[in-house]
Amino acid sequence: MVKQPIPAVVQGTIELESGQVVEFDSPKARAWLAEIETVPETGREKGRSFRYESMKGYASFTARNQPVKGISYWYGSKKVAGEVHKHYIGKLDNLTIAQLEEVAERFSNPEPKAVDKKPRAVADRIPEAVGQESNSRIEALETQVREMREVLEELRGKLTA
Repeated sequence: MVKQPIPAVVQGTIELESGQVVEFDSPKARAWLAEIETVPETGREKGRSFRYESMKGYASFTARNQPVKGISYWYGSKKVAGEVHKHYIGKLDNLTIAQLEEVAERFSNPEPKAVDKKPRAVADRIPEAVGQESNSRIEALETQVREMREVLEELRGKLTA
């Protein structure tokens, strides 16, 4: 089964599956965006999706309609380095070129990963991170390494004899 390309919004217009090019903010495009299909096999609702190409040079992304009980919720998604990033766009009423540009800008300027806001959790994971605990741990490891070297030397002696 060959996967069909999804429509793309370029320079404020969208080419529908029929080949017709319409303005994104037109009533015809709005009606197309509002369509929700029910998959007969599963009974799940399936909405539209399209590729958005930024007019300001920001990152392009895929906009997906994720309907819940007949209400369309739109999300932008983009895969970066094997990881899917998502941003909420809003309901159909919020789906404007201006809103899509904001989401494209967010994809272009990703926020840094969340910092662990529980510094204690980090300290708990690494109890020897500071102070003498660290030194005593290093000394214990050095002692283990010396003992292992001695055992290896004994084994070498037995193998060569």
